[in-house]
Amino acid sequence: MQLHSEAGKGQFEIVLEYTDCHRAANNLIITHEIIKGIARKHGLLASFMPRYYYDNVYPWYVEYSKDDVGSGSHLHISLSKNGENVSMASIEPNRYGMTKIGESFMAGVLDHLRSICLFTMPIENSYERLMPKSWNSSYLCWGVECKELTIRACCPPGAPDGVVTNFEIKTFDRSANPHLGLACIIIAGIDGLRRNLPIPDPVEPEDDVFDHNDDNDDNRVPASLRCSIIHIFSDEWFKEMLGENFLITRRGICSDEIGHYMMGRDEKYGHCVFNF
Repeated sequence: MQLHSEAGKGQFEIVLEYTDCHRAANNLIITHEIIKGIARKHGLLASFMPRYYYDNVYPWYVEYSKDDVGSGSHLHISLSKNGENVSMASIEPNRYGMTKIGESFMAGVLDHLRSICLFTMPIENSYERLMPKSWNSSYLCWGVECKELTIRACCPPGAPDGVVTNFEIKTFDRSANPHLGLACIIIAGIDGLRRNLPIPDPVEPEDDVFDHNDDNDDNRVPASLRCSIIHIFSDEWFKEMLGENFLITRRGICSDEIGHYMMGRDEKYGHCVFNF
């Protein structure tokens, strides 16, 4: 485990060691509970709430500040077989430093990302975190080592030049059930492998800043929980894999979340802070 300060005031990033999906989900829950418990012992509140400062949710009200970038739970994914990374390209010629397996898996995640959001960003507050130019891109795109994009292909120190060892997903936060969130990412990646999906061209922003055409909704991450519900019910692959009855139940829970969001300012933020 690693710990270092982050961009927001009183904000820290905890990095957990990579492991298999099931163990990673368990470790995330355990870490969350330990941190909250220790903070409580010292009379403090550790909140993992996605967006905790109301006034900066709407940047046209106040000047935008990096002191409040929100709290995510960014997820790093790699594929392995018999202990060997099979998403990382070898010395053979390749386009983006990934194997065909790695490319198709990531293409499947990108293709179904709107559906995945229903489980990885399950409350309305989650969507307030996704503002452009806040290291949580609102656009459906990917690139190599750019923190502003929704999916970031990673070439960490120690990896051969230009070789991607894993990719990072930004549309995940601590309000999510990590087991369900990871399951949905795997479902999407499997569909990419099943269909042998080609990966779209990467975006190459300058200085980690990505400007996009805001008028093109086809390239945007869902703007609200309601939008995520609409997308997943039009996603035949997810309906087949998760079952329509399960999705109907999920929609009912999310409808309650949307109703809670319609409460007044103080009530909804106070409740979220203490729960996350």
